[in-house]
Amino acid sequence: MSLGAILVGTGLLILTALFVANPLVNKKGKKTTAASTKLPTISNQYAETLIALRDLDFDQRTGKITDEDYAKLRAELLVKASRELQVKNQQEKELNDLIEGAIRSRKKEKQPARTCKQCGSNQKTTDRFCSACGASLTPVCQNCGHEIKPGDLFCTGCGQPTKSIQQPKVETV
Repeated sequence: MSLGAILVGTGLLILTALFVANPLVNKKGKKTTAASTKLPTISNQYAETLIALRDLDFDQRTGKITDEDYAKLRAELLVKASRELQVKNQQEKELNDLIEGAIRSRKKEKQPARTCKQCGSNQKTTDRFCSACGASLTPVCQNCGHEIKPGDLFCTGCGQPTKSIQQPKVETV
């Protein structure tokens, strides 16, 4: 074998080793887990108790446990499973409340605040009329009074072009 072939083979071996070892050394592509997002985790004790209950049933059917011991152990496992189910349900409720709260706050951040141009008071984005002066916060057709949605070129109630319709005095903040 020639010296050039040995050098090329050794070089390829080193490059391959570096390529394979790169994901192990480089942590930039790390995936997000429940622990890294700091969300509470739900206890897995309930599932483990159900598995123990299944194993106990199997042991009783195969004759490894007497009927007297089986009844006592099964009752203990059922009580334990019911407690753990209550804990699991409470943890799931707390987690759902946490998620729902995060969703509500995120939605609230995305909604722009509106002020009435007639009186200047702050209004919710879902309000149709000003709570202070009663002015309309949504555009309406001057011809028929039908509500006009953003982007409509014509009134859906009477067909009048929206260019000639006065928009209400609403300012987006």
